[in-house]
Amino acid sequence: MGTVTKDKMGKNDIHLWGGTSTKTATRTNSDGYSVTIQMLDWMGVDVLQKYGGGANQNSTAIAAAITALAAVTDNLALWFAPGTWSLTQSHTFVANLHLVCAPGCVFDTDLSIRSASYHWTRSGSGTGEYYLQSSDDGNPSLSEPSAVIENGTAMTAGTAGSLAVSTWDWADNDSLGYSTVYIRLADDADPDEKSAGYVLAAYALTVNGDLIAPNCSIMTGYGEINLERADTEDHSSSGTGEDTLATSSVPAYFLGTTGGIKVKAVGTKTGANGNKTIKFYFGSTAFTVHPANNNTHDWQFDAEIWNTSYATQRIFWRFIDGDRDVMSHYAGYETATEDSTAAITIKMTGECAHASDTITQTIWKWGRA
Repeated sequence: MGTVTKDKMGKNDIHLWGGTSTKTATRTNSDGYSVTIQMLDWMGVDVLQKYGGGANQNSTAIAAAITALAAVTDNLALWFAPGTWSLTQSHTFVANLHLVCAPGCVFDTDLSIRSASYHWTRSGSGTGEYYLQSSDDGNPSLSEPSAVIENGTAMTAGTAGSLAVSTWDWADNDSLGYSTVYIRLADDADPDEKSAGYVLAAYALTVNGDLIAPNCSIMTGYGEINLERADTEDHSSSGTGEDTLATSSVPAYFLGTTGGIKVKAVGTKTGANGNKTIKFYFGSTAFTVHPANNNTHDWQFDAEIWNTSYATQRIFWRFIDGDRDVMSHYAGYETATEDSTAAITIKMTGECAHASDTITQTIWKWGRA
């Protein structure tokens, strides 16, 4: 008679759902019959366990999840377990994939390309230019970085063959048969003469859906986590006429039948030579939130937009013009009939009556209400 050994179960013993339309599996029961079972899930897809085999907490698992879920149109939560997720390529998540990062989850965006795994070879073109190869002088099998870091400072993108000091490019300028990183260091030195980690390839996550990371830091390194719904660069009007200050696209079906979004914009006005007008657009629906006025006040705008069906919306907004010493308030209620089963453009615009005046938007952010 055989020996039966009991031990503790783990996630590897469970058939987990992968987020696709396939939610069942088959197995053989104790009588030898094939039975259909329901895969297990809880709040979404466990990326580490389902696509990383419980071991690969890295770009391999992330890329496998993105590939497997490419045809899925339903909203899905992708759960990222605590621990360090090492990126060796950039990744883009479409709008229906929502990242849920548990406390302790950290994306390490940097890959050292000054290490024993790689070798730098002098390029046949340019001054002080080197290109990256594997340690055996072959294809390093690297994905294009979003940035390259020299001794803690981001290098400037340039053109292989004519790189200035502290610049880089992704190219094949030496008939290699593959693209790789080209760099020219600040001192024109061979990167292999530098200490380990002196040169880093940095990667990015671009998230078009929601990113939920309660009360924790989720990134380390010089790369980026890009939320397509947030922008803190300056965007200014130019001359007279109506100019777009910032614009985003709300993906198709993002609002659902009765869902909502919040929008926030902040900015400044300079020059007191003529009136300045600011408008908000939801698709083809536009309304003035700052009526024509000649001042140089800072400003801020907030709005909530709610679907009452796929093609009808209710919009509440507030606009503050000025600071604590001089302040004007505007508010309104609007309706719209935009088809949210297709992507909808939202934007702020500024219009100056005098070419020397400027309206600048410094913060732009939107997300689920």
